[in-house]
Amino acid sequence: MKLARDSMYSQITKALAVDTRKDIRETCTICLEDTDVSKIHAVEGCAHRFCFSYMKEHVKVKLLHGMLPACPQDGCTTKLSVEGSKMFLSAQLLEIMVERIREGQIHPRQKIYFPYPKCSALMSLSELIHPMQESCSKYTAADAATLRKCGYEFCYTCGKEWKEKKATCSCPLWEESNIIHDDNGDDYYDEEEYDYYYEDDDEKVYLGEWDVL
Repeated sequence: MKLARDSMYSQITKALAVDTRKDIRETCTICLEDTDVSKIHAVEGCAHRFCFSYMKEHVKVKLLHGMLPACPQDGCTTKLSVEGSKMFLSAQLLEIMVERIREGQIHPRQKIYFPYPKCSALMSLSELIHPMQESCSKYTAADAATLRKCGYEFCYTCGKEWKEKKATCSCPLWEESNIIHDDNGDDYYDEEEYDYYYEDDDEKVYLGEWDVL
């Protein structure tokens, strides 16, 4: 009998605690709205507290202006984390936040904005793709790039668009110094194969043909 009473008392106490918790409200120190405490966000690292509604608007404005959002408390420089912001941000804003953090890690001298008016993605020099470099060493100076974000291809010498993997400009695709010529000035390779040589006491020794991979 005593055990039954104790168990019932414990359940009633827990239920009252939950009901009391639901009634707890807190005033946001910035927007001054009286908000349910479950809708109050405590910033990781500094513990400053603000309502979800204000935090969402604060972060949204910063992100759309290309900035990394920090704690809105005056004088506080604590950066907001993606994980902590999941409580009040939409999936779209979280994606933008991840992108802003990535952009913030790019050295200023490595930052590149591409010449495609419909895409505002920021990339680094190390992210450039040279589509003709990957299969053959003769294209080591190919001035073509692909924007990973939207797939736009262009010549990064002049900025003109590449269409169907072909240049629309007259910029050279490779350095002349990378092409082997014979005594008549003809190239030793065509689009399908190479002829390989090496120098031996001022003579060119023929090694045979290699298929282009």
